[in-house]
Amino acid sequence: MRRTRETMYKGHPGAQQRDGVSGLQFFDGEDEEYERRLQQQKIEQREWNLQQMREKKMLKEQEKQEERMFAQQTEEMTRLRGLLEQDKQKKQKMMQASMRDQNMQLNQEKADKEKTERLNKLAEEKQDIDDYSLPQHLKQRMMASNGQGFA
Repeated sequence: MRRTRETMYKGHPGAQQRDGVSGLQFFDGEDEEYERRLQQQKIEQREWNLQQMREKKMLKEQEKQEERMFAQQTEEMTRLRGLLEQDKQKKQKMMQASMRDQNMQLNQEKADKEKTERLNKLAEEKQDIDDYSLPQHLKQRMMASNGQGFA
């Protein structure tokens, strides 16, 4: 038998292990745990794959949730912008109506003022005409009768 360093420190297998033809069931360099280790590695790999699939699914669901939240936020902002625009348009129409009413009032006042000035001017011109068209002796008679007119 070949002596190696490992065999020096290991004892010979017991009688219950020496059941085979040669009496030895285990040889140096032989991996008796190979099948069990392969099974364990397959189980670990399957668990790792399942975990990755769960994580991927969770990330996908999280992205969908973020997209829904973004869409909801965008919709809310659009709704608020619409409300603000409506309010602005309403205020603008009110201001335009107020300005139109004020302009109409100013135009009416201007027209009334021009009419009054025109009537006053006509009255002054008539007075001037009346003053110049009456002969002097008639004017004196009118003054003498204290402005009661012609008799």
